[in-house]
Amino acid sequence: MSRSVSDRLRGSLKIRIEGPGAEAFLGKCVRRGVVLHDIRRVSDGGYTAWAAAGDYRYLLRAGRISGCTVRIVEKRGVPFSVRRLARRWALWAGAIICALFVVFLSGRIWTIRVEGCRDTTQTEILELMRQAGLKTGAKRSSISRSSVKNYVILNCDKLSYFTLNFVGTNAVAHVWEREDTPDKLREDVPCDVISDLSGVVLALRVRTGNAEVKVGDTVTAGTAIASGTVVSALGKTTLLHASAEAVLRTWYTVRAAVPGEIRTVSPTERMNVSQSLVFGARRIPLQSIENVEETWYDKNVRRRTLRLREDFRFPIALESEITHPCETAGEAVNATDLSAALEQRMLLRLRAAKPDAEITGYTFSVERSADGAWLGVLRAELIETTGISVPIG
Repeated sequence: MSRSVSDRLRGSLKIRIEGPGAEAFLGKCVRRGVVLHDIRRVSDGGYTAWAAAGDYRYLLRAGRISGCTVRIVEKRGVPFSVRRLARRWALWAGAIICALFVVFLSGRIWTIRVEGCRDTTQTEILELMRQAGLKTGAKRSSISRSSVKNYVILNCDKLSYFTLNFVGTNAVAHVWEREDTPDKLREDVPCDVISDLSGVVLALRVRTGNAEVKVGDTVTAGTAIASGTVVSALGKTTLLHASAEAVLRTWYTVRAAVPGEIRTVSPTERMNVSQSLVFGARRIPLQSIENVEETWYDKNVRRRTLRLREDFRFPIALESEITHPCETAGEAVNATDLSAALEQRMLLRLRAAKPDAEITGYTFSVERSADGAWLGVLRAELIETTGISVPIG
């Protein structure tokens, strides 16, 4: 350990030696083995030096014997700092209160996150967890993860699985939603097969039952493809579970309208700032934002949250809302650029609406309407498979 570190831990004193016996005092310290460092002679004939705090009693006695005075000029080190802080009861009380506050906040849940939602809304899952006892500010030790899981699963028929993990002051819920699959009829239930599309039959496969259409026929939604009612040569009627599918050529039209003029927005250099102190769900404005007269403005929200580390976030944050008023201007739409972009977007819409269909061809056109808007029309030819089982009678 270096001398400077050791002196700070044990405490050191800067002393001033004055009187005719100052040099004899220094010699007595050397013979006794008392370390004095940074010895300097001052203008009035005395000396200053640094010594360990533990040698102070000997320094006083040696000074009296040598006929000089020894007095303390400066104190430095941990023992003196602790002694000074010990008298500041308000500081210690504040530190203890802060420590207790941190311990109190660390044992509670302040952030709840739901991951994996598609059709089920996060609001619905959060409400079920709140009913099960998991809410912002809840004591973590009092929450049973298995109880919350069972409550959510039993009260939400859209979920197939649910897990809950606590990470610091965060609660992270993962959900898996049920896949919606059509109910299949049992093999022993008599049924017909109908089409749910409109088009021209390109191919027909009948496994059981009687075919009701042939290749080249035009069918509409609801038309029977195969019948489960079979009449024998003797006139006996038998009800079967019909099984069939038809490949159809279908047509699908996608339309989209775009205004003839697009408003462009450009942020200005002006800036309005509003700051708020957030305690949980309560917001305390610290600075009122100026009234923004412009209809268009760009907003940026910055949030600085109190936290010990990433997993331990507390419900105290400083939120700054910065708005830049914007200037707007009208810009005419370029028909050439619009046509290419609109065609690609409408093809994407078609593939999203008909993910299982094969696109064999399409036509695309852009026309100007009477009100100045651009109207895009995409007409596509598809090949799709149909065949829906419906019970007889």
